[in-house]
Amino acid sequence: MYAMPMLHSAAELSAHTSSVDDEMIEYTNLLRNDILEAYSGIFEGFTNSPKTQLLIPYAPQPFSF
Repeated sequence: MYAMPMLHSAAELSAHTSSVDDEMIEYTNLLRNDILEAYSGIFEGFTNSPKTQLLIPYAPQPFSF
């Protein structure tokens, strides 16, 4: 309930950052990598779980990212 909206906000932030300098580019790439790892961990945690239905409202977010 809390993690998915936060990940979605972070994904939107990473999409709208300007690549002015090398440090910002590196930060954005690390942020994107961490977002993907978080989505992956959440999906792996729900594997074979009866609570998989809880992810349905959030399904479009990782795919749009």
